Amino acid sequence: MDEVTGQGVEDERKRVKAWLVARGERVDVAEAYASAFVEYREAAANVNANGSIVQHPRTGNPITNPYIPIRDAALQRALALNVRADELWS
Repeated sequence: MDEVTGQGVEDERKRVKAWLVARGERVDVAEAYASAFVEYREAAANVNANGSIVQHPRTGNPITNPYIPIRDAALQRALALNVRADELWS
């Protein structure tokens, strides 16, 4: 899974949305799914790069990576839309 950052995030969101619309998804559903998909990928890339436990930026104490709940929430939003997009996840 490649990390998506900066302008790449917007480009990836547009690409996913267009892919879904071309396969017959409604535009609003495609937009919501694409946003959740890209958010998931960004958060998952952070967790993969930094691990599940990270240092708190001020105290240096170990904390759970704050991108984990973001990743999990984005996945739940994508799954709730019941979109068949298996090709995007491979």
